[in-house]
Amino acid sequence: MRVFRRGKVWYCYVYENGRRIQRSTRCHDRRAAETRARELERDSVDPDHAAAAKATLTDALQLLLKERLEQARAGRRSFETVHFYETKAGHLVRVFETADDGARVPFRLAGLQARQVDAYISRRRSEGAHEGTINKELVTLRASLKLAVRARLWLGNPAAVLPVSFAPEYRPRERYLTPSELQKLLGALLADQAARVAFIVATSACWGETNRAMRVDVADDLSTVFIRGTKRSTRLRTVPIVSETQRSLLSHSLANAQGDAGLLFRPWTNVRRDLRAACEAVKIPPCSPNDLRRTCATWLRAGGATPDLI
Repeated sequence: MRVFRRGKVWYCYVYENGRRIQRSTRCHDRRAAETRARELERDSVDPDHAAAAKATLTDALQLLLKERLEQARAGRRSFETVHFYETKAGHLVRVFETADDGARVPFRLAGLQARQVDAYISRRRSEGAHEGTINKELVTLRASLKLAVRARLWLGNPAAVLPVSFAPEYRPRERYLTPSELQKLLGALLADQAARVAFIVATSACWGETNRAMRVDVADDLSTVFIRGTKRSTRLRTVPIVSETQRSLLSHSLANAQGDAGLLFRPWTNVRRDLRAACEAVKIPPCSPNDLRRTCATWLRAGGATPDLI
């Protein structure tokens, strides 16, 4: 393709919508200018290629978040799932689009290669991220790249840049609390926090479900609790309270919960940190909200043979 120079910069002509337009190649070397001129010519006749050349990782992630939010509003996914992808997308943007000096530098999808994904994995490992966490971030990246391909924002192949069989072997946690441990933990928490912990152990509600729990969900005779699950249709359920331990914990929860506007509990923003600190204070192994759910199931499976705690 013919190029011509003005000063130190080489220029070329391309046709866009039937019009002949002068474009700068921004090159000082003739051979590099000719290569760039061919790229400009291709972009002028192939809008998809031009869009793909400009698309960033953030563009692809925004496609994913938009689709997941629409699915949540349609009832096909939960809003907790949307939050999951938002969190994982945040790590991808932070690592891929942040320069050494802290400045934000858009990462072009057109330049994505396997070695850059490998570098991302190495970076997250050096930051102390668990292999399971990194795998979830790669799942987010894969989903966003698939949508980018569909939208013609990326012309690559996700399988060519993502690692093969990265997912670590799944090992389910086995942690649950003994009656003595739970009693110590409840005593180390604020009243509303202890009420929520007791509610989870009594009902096996997940964390998001406790955020939506209301006083009217608990039967007057403590025989059932309505759980406002949203992840799928079966999570909207009524849980029977079948043991004295469950009723005791539920009674404690109702007496100490401090929620407003009908909600049972007040907001609790950093539950994992607070639970860990409380466990350290009373010298028991750390636990998570899922460990509290597992405690409910374990005790029920054991036939409810646990002493009254409250």
